[in-house]
Amino acid sequence: MFNTDLSKILHEKMNSRLHFKKLRQELKINSSEYNWGSYQFSIFLNLMKLINIDPNQSIIASYVPFQSELNLNLKAKNNWIFPKTSINNSLKWFFLKESTPLSLNKYSLIEAENTECFDLEEIEKFNTNFQFQNFKKNKIIVFVPGLAADKSNYRLGYGNGYYDRFISKYRDIIITILALPSKDFIVEHLPIETHDEKIDYVIY
Repeated sequence: MFNTDLSKILHEKMNSRLHFKKLRQELKINSSEYNWGSYQFSIFLNLMKLINIDPNQSIIASYVPFQSELNLNLKAKNNWIFPKTSINNSLKWFFLKESTPLSLNKYSLIEAENTECFDLEEIEKFNTNFQFQNFKKNKIIVFVPGLAADKSNYRLGYGNGYYDRFISKYRDIIITILALPSKDFIVEHLPIETHDEKIDYVIY
């Protein structure tokens, strides 16, 4: 059931974002940089075994950590891709190589130059890292950034809608995973708008 009082929903989302940002920052202070995400990555590997997917034979779309987000990239390989926000408020992707030209976007996140970026359906054309045929059988694994989740697998994002639009467009070919610091970031219900998309798996 969606709450039709949009102003109330937006106000609740704003307060929830402030709460979970503060909580996450407090937790990160007491964790080493290496450990901030390593446990969740081990949970991810166990999840892949349970659903019979080899992460070494799948494209993994991750994110650049922002505002104390968990870092899931410490074991990134050449089958990983990273996001770039485009001028039409959508996500494009790039392979991160030593030769990739990088710059900071308006959110102070590292991104590749436009010439290196592609829509998801163009990935085979831009790949120079591996034999793509071996990866076509598996869905693309997407680590989705976020602040919290509820027990229905709705996610609290940052309010720009990049990932909701992305998930809506590519739902049939991706598996979405939200990694959170602890169970304290899971609530019974989040304030939901009609465009909010569910996540396939929430791990912590």
